[in-house]
Amino acid sequence: VDAFVDAVGPIETATTVVSLAEDDHGVTVGALATRDGRRERSAIRARAAIVATTAPVARALLADHALRPAAAAFLASVRTRTYTAVGLIVEAPALERFRYIVSPSRALDVVIQQASADGVHRTLLCYYADPMAPTIATQSDDAIVALTLRELAALGCAGCTHETLRASAVRRWDAVGTVIDAAYASAKSDDVVRAADRVFLAGDDVALERAWGYGTVDAVAAGRVAAAQCTQLLAREPRSP
Repeated sequence: VDAFVDAVGPIETATTVVSLAEDDHGVTVGALATRDGRRERSAIRARAAIVATTAPVARALLADHALRPAAAAFLASVRTRTYTAVGLIVEAPALERFRYIVSPSRALDVVIQQASADGVHRTLLCYYADPMAPTIATQSDDAIVALTLRELAALGCAGCTHETLRASAVRRWDAVGTVIDAAYASAKSDDVVRAADRVFLAGDDVALERAWGYGTVDAVAAGRVAAAQCTQLLAREPRSP
């Protein structure tokens, strides 16, 4: 970590990027940082920027930019979904082993299961997507967990009850997961990474070789491509003293 920091310079944490401006000589990143419990505005100057965010965030940051056509079309093509996710750990050795349940006709439309080595405890990741997610998200965590147990029973998941529940967690996401559709797929190309002369895209949705279409694996892959293109640009320019 120390070697990385020495190579790239200071790393700003607890910082919210609020703007990104570009000129002929570099970029200026506007940020709000938390220091000693106070929010302070700052400006970070750099030769180039890699925007490693989801498409909705990138669209907002780059709204006033004259983007290259391929990048502009790509960012416009990306859609996300609203999710409410529930994680459960149940002691249910009788529960049939499965990897996925997809049930688009029900409120709970995806369930992913992982089992402990002895098969006694099961972790269930349960997802409510549009159009139900926003309504469900307004309920309390306890109410959402109770609803999820009822939904699992309706799906035939034996042994998933309040009595067997050992832990739970609820998360509400306004925008998560790239919608993989024809418009998104057709808009992707090698040209989307360089959004402007000194701005590069590296969100998970940019990855050209998709593992999932979203997530950490794709984010890392996109980051490597963006870093390589950015490095090539900077290598061609003399660095100011």
